[in-house]
Amino acid sequence: MSKEKNDGGIQSEVARKISKQIRRKKKRSKIKSAAVKSIAVATVACILVVSTLLIYKNRDLFNPRNLEDTLSNAEGGVTAKIGGAIDVITGNTAEYVSYADGIAVVTTNSVRYATMSGKDSFILDAEFNSPAVSAAGGWLLAYDKSGKALFVTNTSGKNTSGDGFGENLSAHINKNGYISVFSEAEGYKCALSVYDDGLNLRYRWKTTEYYGIASAVSNDGKTCAAAVVKPENGALVCKIIILDISKEGVKAEADLGEVIPTDIWETESGFLALADGCAAAVDSDGSITEKTDFGASKMSGYSRDGLGGVFAVLNKGDITARYELLHIDSSARVAASEYLDSDVDSISAANGLLAVLTGSGINVYDSGFNLKRLITPDGEVKKIIIIADGTVVMVTSDEVLTA
Repeated sequence: MSKEKNDGGIQSEVARKISKQIRRKKKRSKIKSAAVKSIAVATVACILVVSTLLIYKNRDLFNPRNLEDTLSNAEGGVTAKIGGAIDVITGNTAEYVSYADGIAVVTTNSVRYATMSGKDSFILDAEFNSPAVSAAGGWLLAYDKSGKALFVTNTSGKNTSGDGFGENLSAHINKNGYISVFSEAEGYKCALSVYDDGLNLRYRWKTTEYYGIASAVSNDGKTCAAAVVKPENGALVCKIIILDISKEGVKAEADLGEVIPTDIWETESGFLALADGCAAAVDSDGSITEKTDFGASKMSGYSRDGLGGVFAVLNKGDITARYELLHIDSSARVAASEYLDSDVDSISAANGLLAVLTGSGINVYDSGFNLKRLITPDGEVKKIIIIADGTVVMVTSDEVLTA
């Protein structure tokens, strides 16, 4: 399965590479500070990567001349062409994410939101060396993976921007606008900062012990959970750290053993942590309330379902079923599963729907893996994003299509 950087290369593979780097450096008796950056930068790398294309809807309504007049790629690409009202751009540095009723695109010089209807869309100026994005509910966080820049907006386009504590490693925003950011910190392995939607600092935790991978703030803004790792006695210790943002220090810890965490996000009852070998529900007291182990299978991709759960792709390595698709709910229980005997190149989820790119086309499933649509490829697609209404946005090297 191809890797993506998002929500999200596919982070499980990145985390495994990181753990190997840490172990090698442990043997040399010193972990250099560069390892800090490689862990979280690669981890933030997220979720949705390759896809397919299709005859786009309403082509007779499309006016290339108007789009060329209003939208050109400032990063050396070409003008985007699409069959609906979404006018976004292509480019190697662009980050795409399903957001609210449409799609958000973050480039080195802009933050854009577009819907199929054309309502509530905006284009905002911003500057990033290496853009990344996180979205939940009506809130969008864009940030610079090789700098300090943070940029927060809602669907109205009202925005706040500023610099974080240090060079950003990973960041997350929840549906109420609470933000958590892992960053570099001189003299520490990393720092974790919590902000409100106006980028006002609410809390900061620095650690000389752990490398930060991912973090999330509870919906009520009172608790922060962080997926962290540290080398110890020649092994890699992996934990979920719980922080009460009204107090100093660590409130609780949940031990994951040597199962490397790749992501964590808030749910209605706590947090859902995803690792290369399991999914675990963790409450605000640090207790693992439910856990699904992947056994001998390794996770090769995932995409959050937009409802608190996640779709995961497990590499079975079996002749008759090469991959297993799991829908894991917000309580870390398996809600549905499906086996595939074809290659899985990419997945993308939103609002309980899942789009899967295989060697023969794009399958669109509901939350129970009932096949809703089959889209036949008609060319090479670089990225795929499914948005809340089920529209599949497909990005090629020179155009953006919808199906």
